[in-house]
Amino acid sequence: MATFSVNDTVRRTIATGNGSNSSYSFSFQVNNTSDVKVYVDGTIKTEGAGSSNYVIQDGSGGAGLNASGAGTVVFGTAPDADSIITILSDVPL
Repeated sequence: MATFSVNDTVRRTIATGNGSNSSYSFSFQVNNTSDVKVYVDGTIKTEGAGSSNYVIQDGSGGAGLNASGAGTVVFGTAPDADSIITILSDVPL
């Protein structure tokens, strides 16, 4: 029987808004942009165009994930100062 090491991986990123920064990176791997859930002060946000929504970009500013499956959440409007931004992995089983 084979034995494997299992590494614990944090699958969320938490940041604090400052009123001007609209980009927040995450380093955990997902397979699709739909596998990411974004909350600001506990309210879920919607992926898509628009000032109250967000998009996910790769490292070069293009739409989607980078080669490692990570990316950057870019809000249409920067979250308010002192707001809590939570980016979670929500990969289906």
